[in-house]
Amino acid sequence: MKTFSLLHIDSQLYRQNEFVHHYFDAQLSARYDSNFLAFKQLPNLTQYQLYELYLTSFHSLHGMKHIKFIWPENEELSEVVSSYLTSKKYTITKLYLYTMNSTHYLPTSTSVAKIQKVTDQTMTFYLHAQQEESLRYDSIFAEQKTYLLRKLIRSPRHKIYTATVDSQLVGSITVHLNNRGIELDDFYVLDMFQRQGIGSALLSAIVADFPNTYMMLVTDAADTAKEMYEKLGFVNDGFRIEFLKTF
Repeated sequence: MKTFSLLHIDSQLYRQNEFVHHYFDAQLSARYDSNFLAFKQLPNLTQYQLYELYLTSFHSLHGMKHIKFIWPENEELSEVVSSYLTSKKYTITKLYLYTMNSTHYLPTSTSVAKIQKVTDQTMTFYLHAQQEESLRYDSIFAEQKTYLLRKLIRSPRHKIYTATVDSQLVGSITVHLNNRGIELDDFYVLDMFQRQGIGSALLSAIVADFPNTYMMLVTDAADTAKEMYEKLGFVNDGFRIEFLKTF
């Protein structure tokens, strides 16, 4: 069975005990998914509140304006914990893990988009497009995302596939290799280019490079793309609850 534990984490394991993994990366301090605490076993409310205080203090010390927690895989929140999180204005998200062997993938349509992998030669174009999008949120976030993307591009364990139409970046997927297959991450197609076969073309390029390989991706309950993944042959292999609070 494929589990969330196989998924790539852009961070460092800072500390752990029998209850939690604490991930922290000072170079990615503005990135929620790089700085969080993941529970290894279910805490009761009192235990959770102790870790909440710990992470709040730690993040404050390092100038971070959020706290994020990940619940154990395939475990629902208790009514007591759920009520507490709601009262404290946390954003609660339920994520689903989808998997499929690449041999089962069948392209559903063709596309006029040009599909290619990001290399040292094409990195500048890709990073510029990503930075323009990131600057809509925050300059520090944009700077840190550029740092992260450069690191991924230059690593043999990661591949980024892009789709362009008339020299415009309209979609991309990041592929992380792991010891059980590949993870598909940051899968997007610009709204005005959706339903034109571009997502299918990106997946086809990946399948061609990784035949007979298990593919994994994560989506949240509200993601409309979830239906598309199921139509393509992906199967729901579990869920995980995450909650975030910003200051």
